[in-house]
Amino acid sequence: MTSINDFIKQEEQKMTRLDKWTGNYPKVASTITYATALIQTFPEQAVIKPSWWSKVFTTFWGLFIALIWMLMVITSGPFFPDILSVLLPTALFCVVVYTSFFDKRNVYILKIDKTCIFIDDRKIAWSEIDGTYIMSKKEGKYMNYYLIIFRTDRTVEKLNLSKMATSQSKLSTLVEHYKLQWRAGELTRQTS
Repeated sequence: MTSINDFIKQEEQKMTRLDKWTGNYPKVASTITYATALIQTFPEQAVIKPSWWSKVFTTFWGLFIALIWMLMVITSGPFFPDILSVLLPTALFCVVVYTSFFDKRNVYILKIDKTCIFIDDRKIAWSEIDGTYIMSKKEGKYMNYYLIIFRTDRTVEKLNLSKMATSQSKLSTLVEHYKLQWRAGELTRQTS
């Protein structure tokens, strides 16, 4: 993938007809446009983890649905087999726990410093990054945001921010701050 226009075209190909009809196209902007002066002091390394509240909320929601299902099965009499009354809520609960805690597409730890970005254990040095962008895309009722990292080897990292404990503007501010620190360090090394 060579450019942001190619990436946007690829994302538009994934859209449904309803999305196209309603004009629900993904919007991509550089992280510098989202960056603000919200953060006064920057740590040596910024660590962004999945939102604890999101995990608790989805777990309780899954338990609530499983409980309602079990109560419905118990009160309906012999219509449902007993194995189904145990299997379906268990499967639902397992899916909710997996997506809330173990799904690596949505649950990861992001570390950013002046040398690189870590996505869990994968390291992407600033010298390997061509550009950083935020993509906004309406999915269902909610607007979801993604951190898009264009790499020099023409690959793209697309990180879902919906379960992360940060906003797109705070993340953009961190990315731009550490990117500037890396560039300043590179200029200092080149002039020395």
